[in-house]
Amino acid sequence: MKKNWLRSVTSLAMAAVFVFSSSVAMPAQAKGFTFRKAEPTFLKEENSLTKKNVTTIKEMVKGLTENAVDKIQVDDYVSVYNVDSQETFFLYPVYCDGTMRFAAHVSEAGDVSVTDNLEALVAIGWVDAADTILYVDDGVYYAANEKGTTELSNENYVIHDDKYSFDGLSFKERLDVMDDNGATFEKFEAMDKFEVNKSVNYNDTTNGWWDWWWDDPGQNQGQTVTKKCGITNFLLQGNYGLCWACTVGTITNFMTGRNLTGKNVADMMGIGYDDGATIDQIRTALGRYGLSFSVYNNRLPFSQVKNNINADKPFGICLSTYNAGHAITGYGYSYNTANTSSNASTNLVYAWDSNGYQISFAQNASRINTSGYSFSWYGSVY
Repeated sequence: MKKNWLRSVTSLAMAAVFVFSSSVAMPAQAKGFTFRKAEPTFLKEENSLTKKNVTTIKEMVKGLTENAVDKIQVDDYVSVYNVDSQETFFLYPVYCDGTMRFAAHVSEAGDVSVTDNLEALVAIGWVDAADTILYVDDGVYYAANEKGTTELSNENYVIHDDKYSFDGLSFKERLDVMDDNGATFEKFEAMDKFEVNKSVNYNDTTNGWWDWWWDDPGQNQGQTVTKKCGITNFLLQGNYGLCWACTVGTITNFMTGRNLTGKNVADMMGIGYDDGATIDQIRTALGRYGLSFSVYNNRLPFSQVKNNINADKPFGICLSTYNAGHAITGYGYSYNTANTSSNASTNLVYAWDSNGYQISFAQNASRINTSGYSFSWYGSVY
């Protein structure tokens, strides 16, 4: 997979962009779609996190943060419809001590993933149009209403066998498709903008009302044990489909002290930069660098996840969805001592996505939700 974010920025918002990040681009304005003039409202599905979801998010965030934080707050959400999988997922901004640091992706089935990739949330936060729906089609986030459609951010996935698309459909036809697939939207008034920095009054229950869950004494039994490989050279794939090669390179560099790039790995294997690789080719590439790995054609059991990380041996995670595939690097785990079951929802995996961000998810999650896609973990190289 590859990622290439939009670079066009309106002059009005140029100064504001630097508040967020110099790498975050404003969405391009589509014909007939008006920003910042209408009362902002979103058409979104109603969703309610459970205590279990919120506690899981908190533990994921604690494991992903390098420094301890005093306060973790989950704010109001937006719902996003994935055209390719015909499913809805929910995006929650997560604030650490008043700074948005993470995004929680929650599926309709309740699977939770947390990532430090905030670019989609920041782009969505700039939409001030009325009665807007949000959707992802071929890895691209869009905002749409009756007046038009605008592209918000682009994951630029390598798409194969595209079966479903919103191209050429009117706004009403898109709503009909979503309705046919079980999406029941309600109108929600404007929410607080997803800003990287904001002033938070933690005594105000109307500002981040999920915050009261944190102090529930029944949610924090046991201790969390976290272990990670000390990787410092995480590889980036750039605008190429080199996720598999960056997984190989990240693992090899850590275990052998080399300084490979994803392109070095692809060249060594004679594979084009956008061609992708099979799970067996990933193992073969590691073997050519003198590393002994095995293939497991399923999600890696948590016991094996711990064995690998305890031995300072990162592992490959192979993901697939309806028309896209991806590979990421598992480099850590955590679990709660109050629940040592091999299939506990508190058994978490920490991974590196070579698109440039960290991600955490439950080892037993049926789907791994990230970047607008709901992936299945179909294979491991360990």
